[in-house]
Amino acid sequence: MWVARSRLFMSYYSWRKIRIDIAICCFLVLIGFSTSIYLGEKHFAYVADASTGDVWFDADPLRTMRDLRSRNAYDGRALYHPLFRIVVYPLVELVDISTGMSRCDSIRLIMAAFAGLWVLSVYFVLRLIDVRPWQAALLSILGITSSAGLFWLWVPELFVISSISLLVPIAILAIHRYLNISIMWYVFGAVISAAFLVTNIASSFFATLIKFGPQKAAKIWILALMILTLFFVIQREIFNPASPFPSKDSSYIFFPTTLRIGEVLEGLFINTMIAPDIKSYLNVSHDYKKQITFQGVHVMLSSPLVLVVSVFWLFLLVVGFYGLVKRMKNEYVAKAVGLTLVSQLILYLVYGEQTFLYAINFLPLLLIVSSYGFRHLKAHYLAIVMASLILLGLQNNYSKLMEAQRVLVSSYEIENAELIELSNSVSHPVK
Repeated sequence: MWVARSRLFMSYYSWRKIRIDIAICCFLVLIGFSTSIYLGEKHFAYVADASTGDVWFDADPLRTMRDLRSRNAYDGRALYHPLFRIVVYPLVELVDISTGMSRCDSIRLIMAAFAGLWVLSVYFVLRLIDVRPWQAALLSILGITSSAGLFWLWVPELFVISSISLLVPIAILAIHRYLNISIMWYVFGAVISAAFLVTNIASSFFATLIKFGPQKAAKIWILALMILTLFFVIQREIFNPASPFPSKDSSYIFFPTTLRIGEVLEGLFINTMIAPDIKSYLNVSHDYKKQITFQGVHVMLSSPLVLVVSVFWLFLLVVGFYGLVKRMKNEYVAKAVGLTLVSQLILYLVYGEQTFLYAINFLPLLLIVSSYGFRHLKAHYLAIVMASLILLGLQNNYSKLMEAQRVLVSSYEIENAELIELSNSVSHPVK
């Protein structure tokens, strides 16, 4: 049976096409891995330092590093990321033992590997929904050069991994068009989608609901929840047991006012691709520490380059949304992508102080939406726009990244000024 299904799959993808896909995949993985290594080379230690742990868009790289450094580290937010440590910690431990690297370098290497896997996942899903190889490659490179890609692929956070898990149910739904796969694959997709960020189960929810209807989908969700709970209990026995319920996060819940809706829409649909001007402020809820943000920074008030690139990106999005809506009438994958996108938008309208924190988790959905534009507009027109967006966007996003990293280093130096002064006085005592 498995051989017959494989032959059916191979009949669709000829060996020549597969060779092209393999070559492109290797190239994209290399780019993703190298980008993460290069961008994190100088500033990885700064972003994960105790004195600057919340500076980078209110992220928690310090907690992530702590969870991966020691098995006894306490994780009070384990319910949000049920299987993160049980999956990633052994990988870090393996690299640490086999290479003799420092723990920090081992974590950095694993994060770079996940960056390469992220690019591969985006390309793989795009190919499964019938996007041509060169088009899928362009979109994948666009993801790397986006603000979300440059700002997050090197940071020790779990949203790159959760972004991959978000795509798993969509990939399974796409594969089901070619192979008569078992229902257990949907159970697997549900478990993986929620394993690193519990709200990502929305992609599995809609994929199973659309494919099987509510009755059969409910059985899949119940079985997935049982498996997820089992592994969560195992993780609590292996690692330092945290409270089964997360700490209160009422400060991160917002009422969707007109201002809030505008900021979130701009943050998710524009800032995810195009970095506006960098803004830093003293966060009252974090002991008045400096924090970098895009929240409330409007594209219209940014540089002419940002405006031009934003127009290119919005053009791709509008054409893509038009194609997605037309496909949603008859295509399961388009329905799942559209509904997942809407559910994520609703979530971020009411949750999260910094919308850009979740940009890399949201980005693959926007890339998939953009791919539908190729089906309703001449491909070479979109290719020209996309190539221009990659080049101009890379120039803008990289310059903004360097500016943000300077703010990060400056915050580190200010926070550690007294410690540095004390160290110097001990090393060079006054005679």
